[in-house]
Amino acid sequence: MTIRHRCRSGLLLSLLPIFSACAADLPQDGPIQAVIIGFVITTPGEAPETLKRLKQAGAADARFVSSLSPRSHLYQLTCPESDPHCDRVMEMLRSYPEIEYASPDKRKGAR
Repeated sequence: MTIRHRCRSGLLLSLLPIFSACAADLPQDGPIQAVIIGFVITTPGEAPETLKRLKQAGAADARFVSSLSPRSHLYQLTCPESDPHCDRVMEMLRSYPEIEYASPDKRKGAR
Protein backbone atom coordinates (compact mmCIF):
# COMPACT_ATOMS: atom_id res chain seq x y z
CA MET A 1 0.00 0.00 0.00
CA THR A 2 1.50 3.33 -1.03
CA ILE A 3 1.65 6.47 1.09
CA ARG A 4 -0.67 8.19 -1.40
CA HIS A 5 -3.24 5.40 -0.98
CA ARG A 6 -3.00 5.61 2.84
CA CYS A 7 -3.55 9.36 2.71
CA ARG A 8 -6.68 8.92 0.61
CA SER A 9 -7.99 6.30 3.04
CA GLY A 10 -7.40 8.70 5.92
CA LEU A 11 -9.29 11.41 4.09
CA LEU A 12 -12.24 9.08 3.69
CA LEU A 13 -12.39 8.41 7.41
CA SER A 14 -12.52 12.13 8.15
CA LEU A 15 -15.46 12.55 5.73
CA LEU A 16 -17.36 9.48 6.94
CA PRO A 17 -19.78 11.32 9.28
CA ILE A 18 -20.88 13.62 6.44
CA PHE A 19 -21.61 10.76 4.05
CA SER A 20 -23.20 8.37 6.51
CA ALA A 21 -25.99 10.82 7.38
CA CYS A 22 -27.13 10.92 3.74
CA ALA A 23 -26.64 7.21 3.16
CA ALA A 24 -29.01 6.40 6.01
CA ASP A 25 -31.89 7.98 4.05
CA LEU A 26 -31.64 5.59 1.08
CA PRO A 27 -34.48 3.18 0.43
CA GLN A 28 -33.47 -0.47 0.68
CA ASP A 29 -35.94 -1.88 -1.83
CA GLY A 30 -37.37 -0.65 -5.08
CA PRO A 31 -36.22 -0.03 -8.63
CA ILE A 32 -32.63 -0.82 -9.56
CA GLN A 33 -30.27 1.67 -11.19
CA ALA A 34 -27.09 0.44 -12.88
CA VAL A 35 -24.10 2.69 -12.18
CA ILE A 36 -20.61 2.61 -13.67
CA ILE A 37 -17.91 3.69 -11.23
CA GLY A 38 -14.40 4.44 -12.43
CA PHE A 39 -11.65 4.45 -9.83
CA VAL A 40 -8.44 6.50 -9.96
CA ILE A 41 -6.28 3.39 -9.54
CA THR A 42 -6.75 -0.30 -10.36
CA THR A 43 -9.37 -1.51 -7.89
CA PRO A 44 -10.95 -4.95 -7.45
CA GLY A 45 -14.62 -4.06 -7.87
CA GLU A 46 -16.04 -7.05 -6.02
CA ALA A 47 -13.65 -6.95 -3.04
CA PRO A 48 -15.35 -6.53 0.35
CA GLU A 49 -13.06 -3.56 1.10
CA THR A 50 -14.17 -1.80 -2.11
CA LEU A 51 -17.85 -2.37 -1.33
CA LYS A 52 -17.27 -1.09 2.19
CA ARG A 53 -15.62 2.07 0.81
CA LEU A 54 -18.52 2.64 -1.58
CA LYS A 55 -20.95 2.36 1.31
CA GLN A 56 -18.86 4.82 3.30
CA ALA A 57 -18.81 7.15 0.30
CA GLY A 58 -22.60 7.22 0.18
CA ALA A 59 -23.72 4.17 -1.82
CA ALA A 60 -25.18 2.28 1.14
CA ASP A 61 -26.69 -0.48 -0.98
CA ALA A 62 -24.14 -0.78 -3.82
CA ARG A 63 -24.01 -4.31 -5.25
CA PHE A 64 -21.22 -5.41 -7.58
CA VAL A 65 -22.41 -6.63 -11.00
CA SER A 66 -19.31 -6.91 -13.20
CA SER A 67 -15.93 -5.45 -14.08
CA LEU A 68 -15.64 -3.42 -17.26
CA SER A 69 -11.88 -2.82 -16.84
CA PRO A 70 -9.35 -3.04 -13.99
CA ARG A 71 -10.48 0.44 -12.84
CA SER A 72 -14.12 0.54 -13.96
CA HIS A 73 -16.93 -1.56 -12.53
CA LEU A 74 -20.69 -1.87 -12.81
CA TYR A 75 -22.79 -1.71 -9.64
CA GLN A 76 -26.50 -1.68 -8.85
CA LEU A 77 -28.17 0.83 -6.56
CA THR A 78 -31.72 0.45 -5.29
CA CYS A 79 -33.44 3.57 -6.59
CA PRO A 80 -34.91 4.94 -9.80
CA GLU A 81 -32.72 7.32 -11.79
CA SER A 82 -35.10 10.22 -11.06
CA ASP A 83 -35.00 9.70 -7.26
CA PRO A 84 -33.38 12.64 -5.38
CA HIS A 85 -31.63 10.10 -3.11
CA CYS A 86 -29.85 8.66 -6.14
CA ASP A 87 -28.82 12.13 -7.25
CA ARG A 88 -27.27 12.76 -3.84
CA VAL A 89 -25.51 9.40 -3.85
CA MET A 90 -24.09 10.03 -7.33
CA GLU A 91 -22.79 13.45 -6.26
CA MET A 92 -21.20 11.99 -3.12
CA LEU A 93 -19.54 9.25 -5.13
CA ARG A 94 -18.18 11.77 -7.64
CA SER A 95 -16.68 13.85 -4.83
CA TYR A 96 -14.90 10.85 -3.30
CA PRO A 97 -11.11 11.16 -3.94
CA GLU A 98 -10.64 7.53 -5.02
CA ILE A 99 -13.40 7.75 -7.64
CA GLU A 100 -12.66 9.32 -11.02
CA TYR A 101 -16.27 9.15 -12.26
CA ALA A 102 -19.68 7.72 -11.40
CA SER A 103 -22.48 7.72 -13.95
CA PRO A 104 -25.69 5.84 -14.74
CA ASP A 105 -25.14 2.97 -17.16
CA LYS A 106 -26.55 4.22 -20.47
CA ARG A 107 -25.24 1.36 -22.59
CA LYS A 108 -27.78 -0.32 -24.87
CA GLY A 109 -29.68 -2.99 -22.97
CA ALA A 110 -28.56 -1.69 -19.59
CA ARG A 111 -31.17 -1.87 -16.91
